[in-house]
Amino acid sequence: MQIRACLLIVCMFGGFACSKDVVREGLLAGECSDEIDNDGDARVDCADPDCITAGYCGGGDPTIDTANPSTEDCAPCVGTFTDWQKVSVANDFTCGLTLAGELSCWGLLPTTDKEIPEGPFKDMDVGGDFVCAIDFDGIVQCWGSNEFGEMNGPVGEFASLDAGQYHACALKSSGDIACWGNTNYGLTTPPDGPFTQVNCGFDHNCALLPSGQAQCWGNDELGKTVEPNAFYKTISAGGMHNCGITKSGRAECWGDDFYGQLEVPATTIFATIDAGDSGACGISTSGAVACWGSHQLEASAQTAPIEAPTEGSYSAVDAGAKHSCALQTDGAISCWGKNQFGQSQAP
Repeated sequence: MQIRACLLIVCMFGGFACSKDVVREGLLAGECSDEIDNDGDARVDCADPDCITAGYCGGGDPTIDTANPSTEDCAPCVGTFTDWQKVSVANDFTCGLTLAGELSCWGLLPTTDKEIPEGPFKDMDVGGDFVCAIDFDGIVQCWGSNEFGEMNGPVGEFASLDAGQYHACALKSSGDIACWGNTNYGLTTPPDGPFTQVNCGFDHNCALLPSGQAQCWGNDELGKTVEPNAFYKTISAGGMHNCGITKSGRAECWGDDFYGQLEVPATTIFATIDAGDSGACGISTSGAVACWGSHQLEASAQTAPIEAPTEGSYSAVDAGAKHSCALQTDGAISCWGKNQFGQSQAP
C-alpha cells in the first residue's frame, strides 16, 4: 500500500507542461533589457530570476518570439527552457524547479491526502516531510505532512519562501514575512520588517534587513539566534547553526560547531551559501563548490565529511542532512551523499 502511494506521488510530482498563461519577465521581445518591471514582482531585467531568456539559447518555448534573441540577452545565457533553476533537498527526497516553472521530485516522497497542484511555480522549497511552492499569482501552496500545520500556507501574494523542518516562511514584495506550521519557540511570529530575505532552520529562522544586518528568532540554543555584528549579502539558517556571506564575499557561520559547521574556508570568496543540518556548502565566485561539516550516514550519530564535487561549474547549492545537491551553470543538477531512495539521482 505504501509503495503504491509513493508511485502515485512520483507520477504526480513528475515533469509536466505549463497549462496556463503566466506573466513573466521576458515573454515578449525586449522585456529582459527594457528596465521595466513587466511581471510586477519589483525586480527588473537580469536581476529578476523569472527572466526566461535562457530559453532562447536552446530554442525556448514556442510561444516566445525567438526571431530576435539578441534583444533578450540576459547574460549568462545558458541552457534551455527545461533546465533547472532551483534545487532543494529533504532527508530522503529532492525537488527541482525548471525555468518553465515545472516542479519535479524524486526519492522517498512524502505521502499526502491533498491534491498536488500542477503549477507552474516561480519558487519552491522542501521541509522535513512537505513541499511548498509559490505560483505566478503569488499564492503559496503546500502538500505532504500536515502534522504541525505545514500545509496551512498563508493567504496573500508572496514573492519567495523557505521551509524548515516543520514550518515555513514566505516573503512579500513589501518585505513583510508570514510563517506557518510548528509554533514552538515563536517560529511563526516573525519580527516586523521590512526584510529582503528570510530563511528557515530546524527550529529557528533568520532574515535580512535592508541594511544587510541579520535578525533571527526561535530556539536560541547554542547562540544560533544571536546575530553577529556584521552586514551580509545573503544568509542561511541550518540545523543548529547559520551562515552568511559578508559584503566582501567572505563566509561566516555561527552557532553549533560539533561537526565543524563553523570551519569556513578562510580564503574563498563566495557567491552563495547554504547551511545544512550538520554542515554547510557554498559556491565560490569562480563557480566551485566548497563544503564543510558532515553528512549523516545512518540513523545513528555516524557521520562523514561532506565531499563536494571537484569538477564542473555551479551557480547554487542546497546542503542536506544526508545528501546535498548543486545546480550546474549548464542547467543540470548534481547530487552527492546517501542515495538509498534515489534522492541523489536527479532526472
